[in-house]
Amino acid sequence: MTSPSRHLKALRIDGKAIALDIKNEIKAEVEELAEHGLRAPQLTVILVGNDPASVVYVRNKAKAAEYTGIKCEILRLPDTVTESILLREIEFLNSLPDVDGILVQLPLPKHINERKVCDSVRPDRDVDGFNVLNVGRFCVNEDAFMPATPSGVLEIIRRLGVSEKASMITPVPGGVGPVTVAMVIKNTLIAYKKRIT
Repeated sequence: MTSPSRHLKALRIDGKAIALDIKNEIKAEVEELAEHGLRAPQLTVILVGNDPASVVYVRNKAKAAEYTGIKCEILRLPDTVTESILLREIEFLNSLPDVDGILVQLPLPKHINERKVCDSVRPDRDVDGFNVLNVGRFCVNEDAFMPATPSGVLEIIRRLGVSEKASMITPVPGGVGPVTVAMVIKNTLIAYKKRIT
């Protein structure tokens, strides 16, 4: 008896190309908004500390936003910031009318409760999809922001028209990562559009 995996054809995924397609679609929409005299959407990313991987992820998100015409502000806080100060910053960002998307880059320092912080971001601005209300709504098939990584994987599958069940997905450089970043930017545009309509 042969293993079913021997009959599946390997498919190379060019995540960078897919991400570029997504970003170009977003860019076209943002340009159209500008033509109608509307402001650009804004993403605010909160970076606590200097975790090297987090710094790279935030830089990639800022570059992707800039490419599409979405304004991106980075709020950098020291890793010694208290949880209460971080929550106050998020509360302030939640109140700003021109902030459409808020993303708290994880991981956070150990003295800060990540669940509490993620849940403090308004669900309609939680473009990373980590607020428990978004997670719950997503699980029962209601309108919600999906976390960027599974959203990116589903977007890859949708764009490639993959119909066969995959037995294994292995992340590779240039695979899911760039699409994940693009999905955060897309969520920011979606948040903006929900607010202006």
